[in-house]
This record gives sequence, C-alpha cells and structure tokens, in this order.
Amino acid sequence: MSERTAFILHDIFHFKFKEIADILNKSSATCRKLACRSRDKLNQKNTDVVTSVAQHQKMIDAFFVAIKEANMDGIINILSDDVVFYSDGGGKAAASKKVITGQEAVITWMLKVLHPAFSATGDRALTRRAIWYNGGPGLGLFSKGTIVTAFNFTLSGKGIESIFALRNPDKLKYFSNINR
Repeated sequence: MSERTAFILHDIFHFKFKEIADILNKSSATCRKLACRSRDKLNQKNTDVVTSVAQHQKMIDAFFVAIKEANMDGIINILSDDVVFYSDGGGKAAASKKVITGQEAVITWMLKVLHPAFSATGDRALTRRAIWYNGGPGLGLFSKGTIVTAFNFTLSGKGIESIFALRNPDKLKYFSNINR
C-alpha cells in the first residue's frame, strides 16, 4: 500500500519525497524506493497471463469436464493454489454466501454443488456452452434452454486464478439473446 501511495503522490500529484515522507511517516529515501518499486511493478510485463482465447476456452472446458467426472487430479492441475471463487445470486438464486479462497475449499464447493448438477437427468439436466462474458471467454450453464449461471475466469500460467459465477436472474436476463 505504501508503494502505491508513494508512486501516486509523487508521479501523479507531483508531491516531493520529503512531503510524502511526512505523510507516510517514513524517510525520504524510503519513499523514493517505494515509488521506484511501484513504478517497476507497473512496467513489468506479466508473462504468466494466458492471452489466447483458444487456450482460455480449452482450460475452461477441461475444468468443467474434470468437475463432471469428479477427477481430482484434473481439477488440481487446472486451478492455481490460491484460486478465489466469487458468486452472485442476488438473494434470488442459490450461491455461496461468501468468497471461497484456496484450491481445497474451491474444489470441495465445486464438487459438492456442480458435480451433482452435471449428473442430473431429464428436466434437471444442465447443458454447458461457451459464451462471451465480461469481455472474455466464459461458460454458460443452461436448464431447459435458459441460462442459469454465467461463469467468467481469470487465468494465468499457474492455472485458473479466479472464478466468477453469476446466478442472479435479474442480471442473467441480459444473456437472453443466447438462451436456446
């Protein structure tokens, strides 16, 4: 936080390092170094990010196949160790009441909730389909041709970093053009 503060105050608002030192209660030299570190981080190229849409979709598909088959090794290989799961039911659809963090917790939740849903038959059967969501490839789960969950993912070279599950029907209505 101090790095970002020193950088913004100096590079954006043109504060002198002596002024920043007084604000942060640190030495001028320390504030200069903090701003430098922040600047370096901004200038680094993130080589871990998966940019190919085809790679993105392939990883998403592999993840859901592993969930459907309850393939623990497959799931572990796809999720990063510090994966985070967010869901939004808007109080109108079932969703996790809290953010789920860590590979073990996310896997436990996914297997508890999604694995049985994929095994359902007849009227309760879900189908999945690739969708474009929040500016990137995602996945939609459909029940009787209507989208019930839209998934969006953040990926890196370490695997899936975050999963966003939109279940709020008030927001899913904006996907009506993709319902089948």
